[in-house]
Amino acid sequence: MIHEKTILERLSGAKNSSDLSHKPTRCDVDYMGALGAAGIKHKHGSSLLDADLSQSREDVTKAYKAAEGIVRILAGKRRWIMTPQKLRIIATQALRLYLIPACPHCHGRGYTGVETVKPETLTPCPDCRDKGSKEPTGRAVSASGLPIPCPTCNGKRYVKKPPEPTHYAPKVCSHCHGSGKRPVPPQYNREIRDVLAVMESKRRAAGLAVKRQMGSRMEVE
Repeated sequence: MIHEKTILERLSGAKNSSDLSHKPTRCDVDYMGALGAAGIKHKHGSSLLDADLSQSREDVTKAYKAAEGIVRILAGKRRWIMTPQKLRIIATQALRLYLIPACPHCHGRGYTGVETVKPETLTPCPDCRDKGSKEPTGRAVSASGLPIPCPTCNGKRYVKKPPEPTHYAPKVCSHCHGSGKRPVPPQYNREIRDVLAVMESKRRAAGLAVKRQMGSRMEVE
């Protein structure tokens, strides 16, 4: 069975192709035409898709404008109190998460190495033999009649057993908590998450529009 490339793979290849000449069969110029047509109805999604494919300064600038537009739309619908500075921060952070989604600390893996699991256990005191008291001077009780606590376990009857490694496990990234995704900044966290979700939805809608235009059975990532 032949593995079909995804829409994003084909569009990425077409966008970076040095040959955009028209051919009788489906070719790069057809995909570029389909992307342009998708941009008529899905302006924001097409801009985001372009930036996703090329990461060029020009396309990233257009994607930022799209992110700003989405922030304005959501701010109006959800009655966010918006200032120019707040709009700029939300759009910038959302676009950053969109273009570079992997956690920078674990590089998207979700863990930062391997740690040895050493569970701490208790064992009966070897000196007082689980009695809690000892006769260091030949007396089981003090002059006041109280038991003399064992100096090894301090009367607790048990001592901590030196931990021994039982197994090894991935060390979960403390920054992304194992998700592998770049953490959303705490400032305007809710707004950034909402904008990012809409951005991803619009990008996918643009990809589906290209898919329909090409009459393709390819998957859209």
